[in-house]
Amino acid sequence: MWETEPGYLNRNDQVTIEPIGNRGYAIATDAYLMYCLRCRAMHRTPHGSLTDRQCPECGTGQQSYPLSEEERGIDPVAALSRALRETYRLRDDLVAEGDRLRTENEQLRLG
Repeated sequence: MWETEPGYLNRNDQVTIEPIGNRGYAIATDAYLMYCLRCRAMHRTPHGSLTDRQCPECGTGQQSYPLSEEERGIDPVAALSRALRETYRLRDDLVAEGDRLRTENEQLRLG
């Protein structure tokens, strides 16, 4: 699993929830909403630090930009659930397309 995928858990118990663009960051980098499994705090993290990020609330992580009103209203469990459902739907679509192509290839080979 890539660090930018919803559900990615880093070594400091921080879970990637969803991308939130680059709001609040001076450099042009994507930021992600992270959720701490230890203290249940949400925080923003720039793309380059997802793997090693620690929670700014209960760990020794850097302070992040404050969450927007919209971000504070996000239910992390519901957001993660939605993102994972979408990931698995896409995977299932790819598997079905692969099966269809294999069947079509087999029919062309035999026919």
